[in-house]
Amino acid sequence: DPLFMNEIGSQVERIITALDKRMLVLCTSFKQILALKQYLEPKLKSTNCKVFTQAPGLSRNVLVRSYLEHPHSILIGTSSFWEGVDFPGDKVEILFIVKTPFDNPFDPLVQAQIEDYNQRGDDAFLQFQVPEAAMKFRQGFGRLIRNMNDSGICIVGDTRLYKRGYGRTILGSLPIEPTPYQSVESLLYESQKFF
Repeated sequence: DPLFMNEIGSQVERIITALDKRMLVLCTSFKQILALKQYLEPKLKSTNCKVFTQAPGLSRNVLVRSYLEHPHSILIGTSSFWEGVDFPGDKVEILFIVKTPFDNPFDPLVQAQIEDYNQRGDDAFLQFQVPEAAMKFRQGFGRLIRNMNDSGICIVGDTRLYKRGYGRTILGSLPIEPTPYQSVESLLYESQKFF
């Protein structure tokens, strides 16, 4: 939904402007990346904040290196950025997870798994899709906290995690107790106290 992505873009802009830290934004699709890029680039043009976005055919290593060269930057990525990329220390101080990373239900391999669960009379969503999303969610969180010396804030834009029953499973996969925020102002207030 374009309105949802504009709201996420607005939150990211306000957070990065107020906190002046490095930020990693994890998306679940290239469409989300493009929407955030189109929203953020014009708004941050006059600031010293650089926006780096994953794109098909663009080397992940080049993108990460460019991001790390700028102390006040945003890296927006999907798929391979949820795991297998290490950002030690202060390389990511703010992690923004746009949506819960459910696998695409139209992917033939995922469809086959869902069908297998259904044929056994099991609940494919609760027994397969939610645990898979929780594992990927935790891997995404791991981009922020890799060891006992790392610190930062993780912001989740997916309100379904507090409105749906499966949210407890996904949020419960984190090593910390999450705190819901009602507005960006309250989030910024708590974040400024943290930093």
